[in-house]
Amino acid sequence: MSFASLLQPLQQKAGAQQTLMIPPNWGQGRAAYGGLVAAFLQSHLDAEQSEGRPLRAAQIAFIGPATVGEAQIESQLLRTGKSALQADARLLQNGAVVATLQATYGADRSSQLSEPAPQRPSMKAPEDCPALPYIAGLMPEFTQHFDMRWSEGGLPFSGHESGNMKGWIRFREGEAIDLNPAWVLALVDAWPPAVVARCSGPANLSTMTWAVGYRPIKETINAQGWWAYQADTISCSEGYAHIRSTLWSPAGEVVALSQQTVAVFY
Repeated sequence: MSFASLLQPLQQKAGAQQTLMIPPNWGQGRAAYGGLVAAFLQSHLDAEQSEGRPLRAAQIAFIGPATVGEAQIESQLLRTGKSALQADARLLQNGAVVATLQATYGADRSSQLSEPAPQRPSMKAPEDCPALPYIAGLMPEFTQHFDMRWSEGGLPFSGHESGNMKGWIRFREGEAIDLNPAWVLALVDAWPPAVVARCSGPANLSTMTWAVGYRPIKETINAQGWWAYQADTISCSEGYAHIRSTLWSPAGEVVALSQQTVAVFY
């Protein structure tokens, strides 16, 4: 199933509780792809709780593996102020919470302060960068839905000296989309944690918590357009890594600023 078709039922108001199905072709090892799980939760909150205000930040916790099959979403409005609104959502399977997302929405307001967002880095063109191929049985199933190109840094499990990387990504779906946070979350999380390049052989890495600052952009994006991505490993020790990343739209505007805490089994 396409990403758009999976999100469509959640983008219509259906109440604070919803049931959904996680399909098998969006897997990531024994669990469902975390970017899809986050997108489900974000889409539900956008439709049910946001009151039409733009998303400014989201904090996601992956508590346990979400698996293929039926799941439930529950959400609640935490607080509404003059400009800001906060709400959270939980994904449950078999009565247990497997993921949570707390969202902060905020209407525009005038301010004397302005700080320019990071500019898109200089990188080789996508067609000049090696693609991360999808090989059934070897690659996570969800990667078949993305076209990813490495511009700088080591490929996963290459034993590279650096845990930093740059690259390009796009959905393989070809239609134009209305840019929304759920699509952005999926694009950011599609990349393996940058520290995986330091591993010289197979290793398991699992995102535990993920914080995303989101910058709303009022434009229609073609899903075939190339999004630039940069990730830097800030620290890694005692089996945990902290990774900071940025995503730029095809027009070169910053859309998301992200930080993950990753468990490293290597």
